[in-house]
Amino acid sequence: WGEGGGGREGGAAGVCVGALQAGGERRRLAHAHPPTLARARVTASLGQILMITLQSTDRLAVCEEAVMVARTVGAREIESHALTSLGLATFYLGDLEAALAHLRPGLDIALRIGSLADAARAYATVVDVLHRAVHSPAPRDLPQATLPITTAPGAAPFLRIAIHFTRAPGSVRSGPRV
Repeated sequence: WGEGGGGREGGAAGVCVGALQAGGERRRLAHAHPPTLARARVTASLGQILMITLQSTDRLAVCEEAVMVARTVGAREIESHALTSLGLATFYLGDLEAALAHLRPGLDIALRIGSLADAARAYATVVDVLHRAVHSPAPRDLPQATLPITTAPGAAPFLRIAIHFTRAPGSVRSGPRV
């Protein structure tokens, strides 16, 4: 997300440091009027951290705020990233349909703007969500909403990976029909 962009640090130490920095920075920028690129960046970083760590009950609100601010300031890459975090956070709360409803626009934006990193993250998140839905203790049929995602331009290589990972360990059955 550019110089000093946050949200792209690696490793556990980066996540912890990023969480502290993003939390403090978000509090400072929370009521910035008009919304700013810095606020979009910081809020998206914090939303991702809260989604990953599952430590906050307001993770959906933070991710939604990140999407809104990114849209307002025209930061399409940050909007894509925030939508992917929002989709996964929504799935973690048990709503597959709503999760896919956030993931699809995040993926579409990433593909439209040519952000390979965000497109890969969105596809990987879709794969993870579909895999978890099919292999949960109470497996679910995949909703119709998966069809547009799986037929998106460039989806084929990611679907090969998805099919591979949606096979049950030790099983020869094929993955879900996507």
